[in-house]
Amino acid sequence: MLEYVLRRLLIGVPLVVGVSIVVFFILHLLPGDPVAAALAGSPATPSVIHRLEAEYGLNRPIWVQYWEFAVHALHGDLGRSYITGQQVTSVIGAQLGATVQLTVAALALTAVIGLCAGVLAAMYKGGPVDHLLRLVSVWGSAMPQFWTGIMLIIVFSFSLHWFPAAGTGGLRYLVLPAVSLALVSVGIVIKIIRNSTLETLSQPYIIALEAKGLSRGAIIVRHVLRNALIPAVTVLGVQVGSLLSGAVIVETVFGRQGIGSLLVQSIEQKDYPLVQGLILFIAAAYVIVNLVVDISYAYVDPRMRVAVDTDGR
Repeated sequence: MLEYVLRRLLIGVPLVVGVSIVVFFILHLLPGDPVAAALAGSPATPSVIHRLEAEYGLNRPIWVQYWEFAVHALHGDLGRSYITGQQVTSVIGAQLGATVQLTVAALALTAVIGLCAGVLAAMYKGGPVDHLLRLVSVWGSAMPQFWTGIMLIIVFSFSLHWFPAAGTGGLRYLVLPAVSLALVSVGIVIKIIRNSTLETLSQPYIIALEAKGLSRGAIIVRHVLRNALIPAVTVLGVQVGSLLSGAVIVETVFGRQGIGSLLVQSIEQKDYPLVQGLILFIAAAYVIVNLVVDISYAYVDPRMRVAVDTDGR
């Protein structure tokens, strides 16, 4: 197992490096002057501008700038923000908690609602419940998160006054952003779980259990759910990356703190070190989450455990 984990980590390294290269060069090709953004529009003499360019390393060839960034990143140093002068790692750490809270809440909603609704749709295949849940699945998958967020604010904040429209705080501030972020993933999970459950219910051993007089509910709980969890784990692992990227939109719509809104702000301010650090962090998180998902297969599906052990040897 250890060899398998190490091999998966090594596979993820080129992905993170590739992301860092693409982001670094795209940022430096975009129009705009980070020095002017750092000066916040205040007048500056050419000597001040040259001094800041030298301090930021912007007067060096771009490949030299990337090499220095990569070497420092390997030592855990992502540089300093052009705007605040703080360490990028400190800035990310200060905002990470709010994004983790939002992502975990959205993932929990996705798992519970998607799994329950998918199994329910399969149990009542072709009936009104199935049609309704499939409609919700399609609607949730198709609606843009910013539109969903705005609609939730209009209905539950402005009309019903149940939840605050914006801000970061307790549970009441978390509900609408989490629902908005989770809806797309919920729609996808419902479809996957429904199809997986229907396939499992058509297996000969399920028919044999029904012939023995075992109730449908007992069959679902004892036998079907375990098989339905296998594709669910895959989808949820993939959706973590989507939730992290969706947090950029949701946090902006709801005026929440977090690395999503911080990323938008840093892009607007041409704060290259902060943008690079944030995207590198998101890419690394995506790789780690997918590794955890791969390992979890061994505990959900015994066949995968045997395959992993054999592969590790």
